[in-house]
Amino acid sequence: MLPGAGRPGVWHVACYMRIPRWMVMKRILLVDDSKLILKIAAAMLGSRYEVITAGSAAEALDSALTHHPHMVLTDLNLEGPSGQQLRDTLLSDQRTRDICTVIVTTEGELKRLGPGVDHLVKPFDQSSLLGKVQQYLH
Repeated sequence: MLPGAGRPGVWHVACYMRIPRWMVMKRILLVDDSKLILKIAAAMLGSRYEVITAGSAAEALDSALTHHPHMVLTDLNLEGPSGQQLRDTLLSDQRTRDICTVIVTTEGELKRLGPGVDHLVKPFDQSSLLGKVQQYLH
């Protein structure tokens, strides 16, 4: 109980701390070897989520271990290990297995994805991107 609580004429001052956005916002890791795609997708998500970007699967794995995102959106076709290989690596590591991973690909490449792999088809607009993210993060 606060000093003076319940006594008439005693005022209590509550301190309110402004919480930084990064402490409240869900964190999304975007992975694509196209800087333009990363920039566009980050702009679509940036006002609602904390966005981290990576240009390769190796960079994404480092970022996932460092930043602990709530979700990874990765292109299927990356230079080096593919988005599918990144997803498999994240799922096999105890530190990252709980991160939701969605593969972003074109309609023609959907057959390359295994069963149970969630995806977002390119080209996407803001509503389909936000819809996919909200499906998992809200």
